[in-house]
Amino acid sequence: MKNSQIILIGLSTYIAMAWLLTGNVFRPIFFLTFWIDRLGAPYWPAHLLVGIGLSLIIVKGMGRIGFDKQTTFGLFVVFSMCLSTGLIAAYASYLRLKESAAFQADREFRNSFFASLRNAPADFQFFLHGAALKDCVPYTWSYSYMAYGELSKNIAINVLPYEWLDECAIEADR
Repeated sequence: MKNSQIILIGLSTYIAMAWLLTGNVFRPIFFLTFWIDRLGAPYWPAHLLVGIGLSLIIVKGMGRIGFDKQTTFGLFVVFSMCLSTGLIAAYASYLRLKESAAFQADREFRNSFFASLRNAPADFQFFLHGAALKDCVPYTWSYSYMAYGELSKNIAINVLPYEWLDECAIEADR
């Protein structure tokens, strides 16, 4: 009976955390399997492992002070998902800030890593992780390449702030 309780607690905790962090129960699994190349930050899996390792240390300590296995396993799932995601987010954000400083855009906006995690990949819409305007040329941030890439004017007119479009007279290519 206890093993089935542990599995049920772990599964329900995973579902809750996946939903909170990514807005989808399957998205964390997809990011670790089919979409593993969607984050181009080098060594990001090491941050995942560090988060899991820290979580193990935390729950081992909790077990030693009297927490039962059901509770510690549920907390392990919570800690490992939160710490891993937080470490990866901090790392990707650091790399992005470094790249943004080197890019020296005239204007820029960024969605948070967590917003990107919840909204991308989107099947029928274009989610903008971030955008930049340099010499009136629109660029979009790519987590896959960890760099800015030029943004088509046909897309730019739908996703960039109106002020940018107006300032640079950006119109759709016809």
